[in-house]
Amino acid sequence: MTPTPNSLPSSPVCASCWRAMRFHMGTISFSSLIIAVIQFVRWCVAYVEEKTRGDPRSKCQQAVFCLCYCLLWCLECCMDKISKNALVFTAIYGDSFCPAVCGSFALIFSNLGRVAAINMVSHTVMGMGKLLISLATAGICAIIMNQAYGSKEVSGIALPVVICFLIGYMVATFMIGVFETAVDTIFICFLVDEASAKGNTPLRASAELQALVGKYADESKKIADEKKKNGTRAGTEMTAK
Repeated sequence: MTPTPNSLPSSPVCASCWRAMRFHMGTISFSSLIIAVIQFVRWCVAYVEEKTRGDPRSKCQQAVFCLCYCLLWCLECCMDKISKNALVFTAIYGDSFCPAVCGSFALIFSNLGRVAAINMVSHTVMGMGKLLISLATAGICAIIMNQAYGSKEVSGIALPVVICFLIGYMVATFMIGVFETAVDTIFICFLVDEASAKGNTPLRASAELQALVGKYADESKKIADEKKKNGTRAGTEMTAK
């Protein structure tokens, strides 16, 4: 069933912001606190490494600290992704953080093939977008600086072009990060729509989105079945032992 125009408020963005501030600020703060705690632990590990650094540095000590950095970085990346998905799940169902984490993880786990495909395509497109925006910014700067250089107003254009490239890349990273969050939100909403559709109830998603995401439905189901089969087999072996 296609939603009617009257099913949405006159200003859905403002209504969503007000609903998030009124009901979900605790969930948002808690998810941010988890990332902040992990980052604080990383800074503590760096401080301990700085204070315990010997001369010459021990290879074993370097290996231990590198392992700690790697584990904390992986944990931060995983929790950042899980928190984003959980916040989207909270916005849909209104659940608290922990139930939203479990629900979103189960939803993503059952669609691993489609998640991998969407992430691969989105990361490729967004990486190209960052590069193109940065190059375009540097190119415009080079044109302007070249005109000024021709009139002897500047002594060189290399440094301003490099600075503009870096600034353009940082701005592009922030802006495309918002776009990436929007892509993840739309994808999770599609999965929720698909999971909630029963019987002959049609999906609310557009035909183009259904064709794009449904292309990898068989792969996702196959991967989920293999994971479930391996888990059942491991549990049977443990019981037998």
